[in-house]
Amino acid sequence: MTVSMHRYIAPMLLILAAGASAHATIVADFSKIADVTISGTDYNVWEMRVTTTTSWAAADLTIFLSQGSMYQDPFGGDYIPPSAATVSAHPNAAYDTYLRTYDPNVAAFPTIASTLTANTLDAGWFDPPPLDSGPGTHVIAQITLSDNATGTVSGIVTQAGSDEDRFDGTAGNPQRFSIINGGFGDTTPIPLAGDYDASGLVGQGDLTLVLQNWGNTAAIVAELANITSATGLSQGQVLELVPEPASAMMLMLGLGLLRRRRRYPGEAGG
Repeated sequence: MTVSMHRYIAPMLLILAAGASAHATIVADFSKIADVTISGTDYNVWEMRVTTTTSWAAADLTIFLSQGSMYQDPFGGDYIPPSAATVSAHPNAAYDTYLRTYDPNVAAFPTIASTLTANTLDAGWFDPPPLDSGPGTHVIAQITLSDNATGTVSGIVTQAGSDEDRFDGTAGNPQRFSIINGGFGDTTPIPLAGDYDASGLVGQGDLTLVLQNWGNTAAIVAELANITSATGLSQGQVLELVPEPASAMMLMLGLGLLRRRRRYPGEAGG
């Protein structure tokens, strides 16, 4: 497979990776549940959730804030949600930052010496037998961030059977989340249709790659084999995600003509 063909296919690999994640057996995500003001500071309350096909087993999460803070209530606990009695007596405890098992009445079990402060969360915890979360979506942490919080996020979640979802920056597992302005953002890149040279623009370079590889069926067959092996999708499923070369070429030709078209005096701008 030539380098140019690899670059022609690369954006489609991003699409396939996004599609494949929908079929993963365990997936981690963050969901905002509330906005609160505590002692004059505005906070955003987030839940860390895992969706599994069997049973959630363990998690590792690292958050470093370069500015802002995570709310730590003096009446809360690091490894269990506050009780109803605690929240009744100290309402802000409901917004504490904590880790949890599937069962809110059982404290999470840290696997390592954990750190949970106003600007650092570095912890591993698990849902031990006989607790069994079962398939579905489960809340495994609450993280309350000030409006100005900015920082990095990495982690791993695993389920029974050893399948995992990693976003820890290791090879093939990008840190797909970040914290900006008090929120968890998904930083997974969104591919631009027709951007075959991964330049961030659709233009002459992309058309050149298409023309250089026009009719190169051997390279396409080899790339299909690589993609199906990596994603578990069939060749038919892969091809459904790939635009026809003729359509891609026509689109890029059209864009090129639009960019080069000269306006004449008196012509209205578009």
